[in-house]
Amino acid sequence: MHAKPGDWLVIKGPRTGAPDQRGRILEVHSADGTPPYVVRWTADDHVSTVFPGPGAVVLTAEEEQAAEVRARARYDRIRHLIHEEDSQHGFTDGAIVAGIDGSASAVQAAVWAGAEAVRRGRPLRLVQVYALPQVKAPVAFGTHEQVRAGLAERAEGWLADARAAVLAEQPGLDVTTAAREWSPVTALVQESQHAELLVLGSRGLGGFTGLLVGSTAVAVAAHTHCPIVVVRGRKPHDPPPVTGPVVVGTDGSPDSDAAIAFACEEARLRGTGLVAVHTWSDVLADGTLRPHPMEENPDDIATAERVKLAEQVVGWQRKYPDLTIELEVTRGRPVRRLLERGEQAQLIVVGCRGGGGFTGMLLGSTSQALIAHSPCPVAVVRPQRNGRTP
Repeated sequence: MHAKPGDWLVIKGPRTGAPDQRGRILEVHSADGTPPYVVRWTADDHVSTVFPGPGAVVLTAEEEQAAEVRARARYDRIRHLIHEEDSQHGFTDGAIVAGIDGSASAVQAAVWAGAEAVRRGRPLRLVQVYALPQVKAPVAFGTHEQVRAGLAERAEGWLADARAAVLAEQPGLDVTTAAREWSPVTALVQESQHAELLVLGSRGLGGFTGLLVGSTAVAVAAHTHCPIVVVRGRKPHDPPPVTGPVVVGTDGSPDSDAAIAFACEEARLRGTGLVAVHTWSDVLADGTLRPHPMEENPDDIATAERVKLAEQVVGWQRKYPDLTIELEVTRGRPVRRLLERGEQAQLIVVGCRGGGGFTGMLLGSTSQALIAHSPCPVAVVRPQRNGRTP
């Protein structure tokens, strides 16, 4: 390897998809241009002396400029082929939207979403959201346009793989793809303004990693404009189950009314039964007392709660006369019973918050437990303020 001051040193990333380390050579200590070199790295502007390994390449200033032009052209070509991130022309109203991040979990979620799109007679939109690094790192990422082009190209590959997996199961389905340079939460909330359903995997590699764990889950659930489904299997890496009833958690609140509506339609589409689960307890998770006095007979409480549940469900039974609805009232914590029923279910449906047994759903430990441990997909439904119904 031979170089002169003003040349560029490029060290390939340690793995596929990892960024290259790039820097301008300031000094060359040997007369014949061999290492070591003093390099100013582009990512954080720091200077260091290096002995490049076998994967390093020296480019002249002209070659580096030409590489920058090629990267810009590649990025423009990719952006022309995929939907622009802030243009509403890319949205498909009423589509099933699945978030893609290159992980096996996201591909399973996309396949699940494809089957759901067929059941509902809707198109499928696959979305990958990527963001440029906001903080300079000690390892160079290349120039701004080269990083952008690399992320966009990787997104296109992930979307193509997911689309192929979906079409292998649903060959006639209308599937479109969109790569968006933005914040994942913000982009998903915007997608939900146009979507009928938002579908995500339970674990990932990049843009959607941990998306429904912690504060990000609260942000998406609190602001989304359509139901969200987190696709899970019986065990890690298992495909989601396709047999069993739909289970819905209910507590008499408007959120659980929306959840029941969604669950009834899902059960009808799948040709299966619905189990409506309601739990009651003397003490709520925050320590406050329930309306039932401690000295009241538990059997009497259970009977009263069953009557309330029946009254909440009766209207939906009239709307879906062919749907078998099983009512279950138990004493205890809602998440435990939902997880137990979920072992034999193909979908769990809950509201995002409630006034009783499911208070704080997706706002605390109950939500985290369902997202982290559910043995089947979990749908989170919130009342729609824009007049849309789930």
